[in-house]
Amino acid sequence: MDNYFICTRNTKGKGATSRFGDEPGEATFLAVPEANETFGPQHKVPSQKAWLTKLLAGRDIKDILVYVHGFDMDISNVVHRHKVLKEGLKRNGWKGELVTFAWPSSTKPLLYLEDRHDAKKVSMELVDKGLRFFAQQVEAGCRINVHVIAHSTGAFIVRESFCDAQSTEYAHDKWTASQIVFIAGDVSSRSMEGPEGDPIYKHCARFTNYFSNYDSVLALSNVKRLGMENRVGRVGLPYGSPMKAVDVNCSEYYKAHENELTVERAFKAHSWHFWSDAFLKDLVFTLNGDMDRNVIPTRELRMEDNELYMKKQ
Repeated sequence: MDNYFICTRNTKGKGATSRFGDEPGEATFLAVPEANETFGPQHKVPSQKAWLTKLLAGRDIKDILVYVHGFDMDISNVVHRHKVLKEGLKRNGWKGELVTFAWPSSTKPLLYLEDRHDAKKVSMELVDKGLRFFAQQVEAGCRINVHVIAHSTGAFIVRESFCDAQSTEYAHDKWTASQIVFIAGDVSSRSMEGPEGDPIYKHCARFTNYFSNYDSVLALSNVKRLGMENRVGRVGLPYGSPMKAVDVNCSEYYKAHENELTVERAFKAHSWHFWSDAFLKDLVFTLNGDMDRNVIPTRELRMEDNELYMKKQ
């Protein structure tokens, strides 16, 4: 079984020696054999349509989840995280297919701000080559629901792409996502309201934000933050967010299970979600969309503050 990627990295070299670089490039559609621990231009499928045909071949797939990864991810880490998430979702009952939006993220943490600059450059490709393409297939009779999950700086890509699309000819197109999910989202909480946040809410059925007060990568004191505002992945959504916006507080769950959680190639407080079956079960319930936010069994609604919390047990 292949793994599927939309890659927006530049190409270096020609022919058999060509490879993907670390700078923004034209979007390419990749089908990568399961055994591969990395990918390259040799995995490119000639057209978007051929890529989707290959993805759907012989399977009754009704849901596609587009995963937008965060900063400090080289290609091998992107493939590894894709496999971890795909297997975790499957293990917890997900019946859909995972597609990773692989953007040019640096391998050096101190180049974090350069990552955000590159993310801005490729953000529109998420809408143009991703969501609009899937929406066109639905209009042509293809029965698929498209969802988006963004981790860390991936939330910045999603927000920027949706905002930019509002000011282009795509503004009135019927592209949308059923569920949009942020985990450890590295955008300011304030930016999820008004002109910056509205385009996301307009183009989804439900928006879910998982946050943790213990995410030290998103702390204001972190050297990478450089005095930025409180992040939505650390403090949650601003007051007055639309009804379709859902905050899930993961702080107590993380603190209770911190010593039990084992992560790979990642900072635990910021990326534990991918290795937590409790979180992945909650995510699958969210993506399926069959239950109201308040009755998903992996959560509890506390009446004293009317907020949702991941259950500690």
